[in-house]
Amino acid sequence: MARLRFPPFGLILSVAIVLLPGVSATEEAPRASSQTEDAVTLLERGDGETLFKRSLQYRSGVGTRPDLPLAFRLMRAAAERGYRRAEFALGSMYLQGLGTPGDLEQARFWLKRAASRGEKRAEFLLRRVDVGRDGLANVPLPNWRKRPEEKRSDPAVSRSASALEAARNGRAAILDAALRGQTEPLKQLIEAGAKIEEVDDAGQTPLMLASAAGNKRALELLIAAHAKVDAQDKSGSTALMAAASADRAENVETLLQAGANPRLASPQGETALMRAAKGCHASVVALLAPVSDPKSADGQQRSPLMLAASRCPAPAIEALLANGAAIDAVDKSGRNALWHAADGGGMDTLEALLAKGANQHLADAQGVTPFLRALELKREDAALVMLERGADPNAATASGNTPLIVAAQNGMTELTRKLLARGVKVNARNKQGYSALMAAVESGRQDIAEILLNSGANPALLNKKREAAAEIAGATGGEGLARALRAAKH
Repeated sequence: MARLRFPPFGLILSVAIVLLPGVSATEEAPRASSQTEDAVTLLERGDGETLFKRSLQYRSGVGTRPDLPLAFRLMRAAAERGYRRAEFALGSMYLQGLGTPGDLEQARFWLKRAASRGEKRAEFLLRRVDVGRDGLANVPLPNWRKRPEEKRSDPAVSRSASALEAARNGRAAILDAALRGQTEPLKQLIEAGAKIEEVDDAGQTPLMLASAAGNKRALELLIAAHAKVDAQDKSGSTALMAAASADRAENVETLLQAGANPRLASPQGETALMRAAKGCHASVVALLAPVSDPKSADGQQRSPLMLAASRCPAPAIEALLANGAAIDAVDKSGRNALWHAADGGGMDTLEALLAKGANQHLADAQGVTPFLRALELKREDAALVMLERGADPNAATASGNTPLIVAAQNGMTELTRKLLARGVKVNARNKQGYSALMAAVESGRQDIAEILLNSGANPALLNKKREAAAEIAGATGGEGLARALRAAKH
């Protein structure tokens, strides 16, 4: 049988380069003179899409000076804010080593997240990455995967080469060596008296760059040289926060042992624990939770538990709860961790919170409970679990939508049956006068309309527009359903 031939890893990287999004020259770009201020402001307050676009500009140099490390920081921030295109692009940057040392595990993590949200390019790239990683073919690994130590016999030559590298990248030599994890040049620079607290345009020190890059030896060299472990960059981030964001558990442990303060927060209230929770880095959460304040909150009053609940598997949740996280604390919108889990978390997270007694009846400012939020998002599996665990089947939103109305509108047949079996009011209406029957008809769900009619739904009820269910069906093209409704007798 002929052996299957797989593409070399160089081709995989070429695919990543082709697939990584570009930026149009017509898009608004920051002026080079305001590059640092622009980046700091974005990191503090930018939304995912804006951070994503700016990252592409700094990567390509369209309208500004190219800066790959800054492009990487912006892309990571965009991905951590849940912007799907950024998740794919960040995975590609980790794969290529663009602006950061290459990291196959981080590449796979972010590509998997993007793929789980429907990003087809991520699925395409993951298949090729897995071929190279799992030994299905004789695929040579790129140099950064092996991360060899650079050794030069002559320190003067080493310092000269580092200086040339720094000039090319616009960074001081010690910053460049720290970012790349080049421990021998870094050691020589320290011995030669290089400035340990040198900063780049974003205010990052060598210690911060080494913390995120993952080279423990480089980190130890800088700590031994008395680098300030709690220094903050222009966005308020510390070396510990950088390591937590990048899922560098070993570096987090090293920094904590060196006296780094885990309770320091950025101007936005973010701590290292919050960064780890945002990234679903369970091992880092487990290290930080016992020494941090798990009840701390960011500017939106979101706790680490809320941040993790919205996106992470159960292990991160369990580590936080085991260290005193308040399970029913609420954010500025009145939403607890269970609400956030219903909004975007996995089933294991949802069930872990329910098992710990999370309150299902807490509603946000719009009257939406976790159960109703799952219904709004068509998460029938989550809604069914919550209903079995005691969710209120009659709770209504501020606009009057009951679980039955939302289930009927979103085509949830099984949940509709279970709600009716619990004796909910089949003819309850929202503030626009819509009943569950009208909602099902408007969505074209004849199957659910028939279930509701058989359970006593009144087809003669009128909404505030003076429309009955039959008229709504006719307006949406359901002539057959309209005739059946007119023929129905209540």
